[in-house]
This record gives sequence, C-alpha cells and structure tokens, in this order.
Amino acid sequence: PQGTLYGRNATGGAIKIVTRKPSFETSGKVSADYGFHYNELKTTGFITGKITDQLAGSLSATYRTSDGFIKGTGPNAGRDFGGADNYVLRAKLLWQSGNFSALLSGDVWRQQNNSVFISHVKDGINPYPLIAGAIPNRPYENAGSTDPMARLRGFGGSLDLNWESDG
Repeated sequence: PQGTLYGRNATGGAIKIVTRKPSFETSGKVSADYGFHYNELKTTGFITGKITDQLAGSLSATYRTSDGFIKGTGPNAGRDFGGADNYVLRAKLLWQSGNFSALLSGDVWRQQNNSVFISHVKDGINPYPLIAGAIPNRPYENAGSTDPMARLRGFGGSLDLNWESDG
C-alpha cells in the first residue's frame, strides 16, 4: 500500500515524518543534553502561538556539537575525528479561515563533521607502509594523512492547502 500512497519507488517501505502544526495557543519547550564522554552538547527549542486571529506560527531549532570518537594514529596521532557541528531550523505559518487552511513550511540545515571511513585492518596489513606507526590495528582509528571534512547544507519548503466541505 505504501507504493500507492507514496509512489512506485516506496515498495521497500516509507518513513513519514510529521512535525506538529502551529497552534493558536502560545506554548514552547527548550531542552539541553550533555554527554561527558565525547563532550557532546545538543540543544532543542520550539515555540508556537497566535499572530492574528487567523494566523499562527511556529519556530523550532536544534543544534548539536561534539568532539570526535575516532582516534588518530600515525600522522594523525593526538587528533580526534568524527566530531559534529550541526543545526536544523524550521518555521511554519498556519492560516485558517472557515473551512480553508494553508500551511507554509520552510527549513534550513547544516551538517559539518570531520568524519572518516572507519575500517578494521585485517591481519596487521599496513595500508600506509611508508608511514611509521600508521597501522590502525583497532576499530575507530584513523591513520590516513588527509584532513577529512563533510560539509552539507540544505533547505526545503512546502505549502499544504486544505479545504473541507460541509456536506
């Protein structure tokens, strides 16, 4: 049935994420989490409320930062990899008039991580034979001589129009 609802490429399944609509009653929430092991900080916030009698809005945000969990060896000795510096912002406007409603949504996000491909070297084979001490002999180690960085940005928007008949 998901192929009928979400298109022919959803035959293996579909994940539907539904965020809450703006409310005409003012409310909000803020939370923060801290992880001591990798110095991870995650903060989230949400606020919604009435702008006019027919217009409500909401704003949500998430920010996450952390140190790396991958230890550098060889030329990267003393460095950590896999740290995060990410955010997501989402804004919504809901306009309601009688049986008609319009929901305008927009979001922007950034993912910036110095992540690396993690592999376990089998039988002590050295992928970097010319670099002394460059054998990553345990998982979650990086002996490469590069400075990897994944920088991704994105944005999106949608407009949902609904009209309900009386009969």
